[in-house]
Amino acid sequence: MKKARILVQGIVQGVGFRPYIYRLAKSNHINGYVRNLGNIVEIIAEGKNQDINNFSKDIKRKKPPISKINSMEVEWITDNHEQLYEDFQIQESSANFSGSSVIPPDLAVCDSCLKEIFNNKDRRYEYPFTACTDCGPRFTVINAVPYDRERTSMEKFPLCLDCLYEYRDVENRRYHAEATCCPVCGPQVFLHHLESKNPIKDAVELLDDGQILAIKGIGGTHLVAKTTEDLPVSNMRERLGRFNQPFACMAPDVETIRTFAEVEDLKNIHSYPVGDP
Repeated sequence: MKKARILVQGIVQGVGFRPYIYRLAKSNHINGYVRNLGNIVEIIAEGKNQDINNFSKDIKRKKPPISKINSMEVEWITDNHEQLYEDFQIQESSANFSGSSVIPPDLAVCDSCLKEIFNNKDRRYEYPFTACTDCGPRFTVINAVPYDRERTSMEKFPLCLDCLYEYRDVENRRYHAEATCCPVCGPQVFLHHLESKNPIKDAVELLDDGQILAIKGIGGTHLVAKTTEDLPVSNMRERLGRFNQPFACMAPDVETIRTFAEVEDLKNIHSYPVGDP
């Protein structure tokens, strides 16, 4: 039997990299383990020489879509030829190694989570903090590496039994999804200083009435006002002292934007090299 130690650096934490490596190892008949090692991912691969070579190639060729491999080192271990591992495992993280790694940014909700949010038979129906290994907060919630739940702000929300089952199931897309949660165990939406049974609906009504809201998101707090009337925007400008600065407008699609703004066709938009007017 051959054995190799593979060190992978890049955006390999918080992107479902370990369960991906687990499934890849199984398909290539590889024993050993994978774990977060400080700022990198360490893989011990044991098997036939050709299987390890195929496994190494697949790591780069079939990596998760939101991951990025900056470097991958393969070191062949020649101290013995005995089989030491009976299967492939995902081990607990260790902080005994340093290296360069990049924590991915907060990611928009994926299609799979959206389906759950809009499915009235799903336990995450209309739950706005739904996330998995393919989406959700990353940079905003992390406190330290290796990227594990106990090193994020989600540590304050212990997983319920249903979420814990998903979190521990290596075949589930929420396996070690550190931001995962549900209405039972996760954070809740609320209106500060106001009693509300439906905070999002009530917030929309406040905006329609011309109120200015501060909405706390995963990446900070946004001041929000109705843009289709002059008074709410004028009030916000006065309070902020920004009488001429353009404000961002949020809309679900271009057709909605056309109801309150002029949208130029892309073919008529000219781009200029950096430095040109």
